[in-house]
Amino acid sequence: MSDLQKSLRIRESLLPPASDVIKRLGPGAVAASYIQLLDAAYDTVEDGDELMARFINTLQDSGEKTSTYLHRLQAVLNQAVRRGGVATGEADRHLLKQLCRGCWDNALLLKLEPLKDAPPSFVDLLLLLRGEEDKEASRAVRMKQHLGSARTQEKGVCKPSSHGYQAVMKILEARQKHTDTGALGWAKMQGSTLRSYQLDTQSS
Repeated sequence: MSDLQKSLRIRESLLPPASDVIKRLGPGAVAASYIQLLDAAYDTVEDGDELMARFINTLQDSGEKTSTYLHRLQAVLNQAVRRGGVATGEADRHLLKQLCRGCWDNALLLKLEPLKDAPPSFVDLLLLLRGEEDKEASRAVRMKQHLGSARTQEKGVCKPSSHGYQAVMKILEARQKHTDTGALGWAKMQGSTLRSYQLDTQSS
């Protein structure tokens, strides 16, 4: 695409008041001139050092995905590069360093720290983070399914019948009376109770 075509695309894509801003340049201006004027009108007025200070103080918000946090960092870093706050060749190193500094996911940090010797590009870093987030989401789904299945199985466990419980209680009560009734009486009561338990079990 030629420079004139780029300029035409810029003019066609703008609406007032932005389109009014570039009118002073005329239709023959190059695309770089349009962009420079639009930056002056609408871009941040902070200089490179101020933008780098903002970049360093940009931390991950509560509940924010790490990939979303990376996007925010990249946006501020791009502004700092344009304003001369950091060299283009150092951008990837600063991005990874601040990501490790501002991210609260300790498990993810263990995987990011070894990358500092050879920082990946923004695109590669974004793909890595999205892959980790996808794995974490899959683990959460599997855990939810497993725990839900376990609760269903617990509900299906049969509880002891009331007849069996009552029979056992009768035997225990009979033991307490053993000293009063003697061995013969105890044997009779135990036999009677056991027969009662058998009948209760059969009827249940």
